Amino acid sequence: MKSIFISYRRIDSYETNRLSTSLKTEYGESNIFLDYESISGGDEWPDTIRKAVEEARVLIVIIGKNWLFMQDDESGKRKIDMTSDWVRKEIITFLNRYKENKELLVIPVLINGAKIPNKEFLDSEINALCDFQAINLPNTMSSVDFVQIKNRLVKAKVYSTIPLPVVTPVGEIPPDSLTQEQEEEFLDKNRLWKIKEHEKTGSIGETMRELYRVFEFKSYDDAWKFMSLIDAKGIKPHNHHPRWQNTYNRVEVWLCTFNIGHQPSKRDLRLANIMEDTWEEFAMGQH
Repeated sequence: MKSIFISYRRIDSYETNRLSTSLKTEYGESNIFLDYESISGGDEWPDTIRKAVEEARVLIVIIGKNWLFMQDDESGKRKIDMTSDWVRKEIITFLNRYKENKELLVIPVLINGAKIPNKEFLDSEINALCDFQAINLPNTMSSVDFVQIKNRLVKAKVYSTIPLPVVTPVGEIPPDSLTQEQEEEFLDKNRLWKIKEHEKTGSIGETMRELYRVFEFKSYDDAWKFMSLIDAKGIKPHNHHPRWQNTYNRVEVWLCTFNIGHQPSKRDLRLANIMEDTWEEFAMGQH
C-alpha cells in the first residue's frame, strides 16, 4: 500500500516529478504513488489507480494554471467535468473516503502562480476540494520548496520512514566560510571536484552543500592505502573528517563543515588539496 497519492495533469509533470523525488527520499519510494512511475507494464490503469487512491492516506492534488480549463480534444469539454477523466475520478474517490474518515489528508498544491478554483466553477461532486487549505509551491529549485508540504504531513502524523537525523559534530571554533570567489577559484583549478546539494538525512528543509569528487585507483589495495594516507596526513592532524565511501577501487568523497550550516569551508579546501596532492603521488607511482 502506498500512503501518498499524487494526482496531476501531464502538463505539470516537471514540478510533480520534483515533488515526487523529494517525497520518496523522505517517505520511501514504496509509499508514493505517481501513476506513470507506479504502474507496471500490462497493468490496467483504471484498476491500479482506483486501488491506489482507495488505499492512500494522503491525496496531493497538483493544480497548475490550466488545471481548471484543460479541454478534451474531441468534445471540447473541460476535462475536469468529464466523468471519464481520471484526475476527476481520483479526487472524487478520495473525497468520498474523507467524508467517512476525517483522518485522511487532502493537500491541494498550487504551482506556477495558479490559484485554487472558486467552488462555483466546479460541480458538487468535486467542489469540496476547494475547502482544503492549499499550499503555494515556491520555485527556488531547492529542497526548501517542499517544506510546507512535509510539515503538513507531519502534523497529520504521516511520518518519515528514513532514519532519525544524522547527529553531526560541531567544532568549538567555527572555521572561516568560503567566499564565492574562493570556491570558484578552487573548482576552476580542480575540475574533477563539483558542488552537490541535497537534503540532510532525516531532516526537513535542511540542505547540505558539499564538495564532491570520485578518485579511481588501479586496485582496491591502492584505494584503501589512499584513505589511510589521508587519515594520517589530513584527518587526524586537523581534526576534520570527510564523508566518504569505498567501493572496490573507487573512493567517493563529500566535504562540508557542519557548524557553518553544512557548507564548504577553508578546512574542506585544505583537506581537498591534501587529497589532490596524495592522488598525484599515486599517479606518479610514489606509493
